[in-house]
Amino acid sequence: MVKIMPDEEPASREINSGGWSIAVVILILIIAGGFLLYEGGYLGGRNSSIDVSLPKVEAPAPKTD
Repeated sequence: MVKIMPDEEPASREINSGGWSIAVVILILIIAGGFLLYEGGYLGGRNSSIDVSLPKVEAPAPKTD
């Protein structure tokens, strides 16, 4: 039979709160990463490189001799 000491309760609470904080940080990183990908144009945002940048890159630069 295992006896639970009163001193062990704060430790278990700290572990649980630490797990929640880690989960919240990961969730924030996922949301921020998705927002940056969308705004950066990788997922078709306002600055989408698919529609705007590719035609400009394909055009050759004029040579000035």
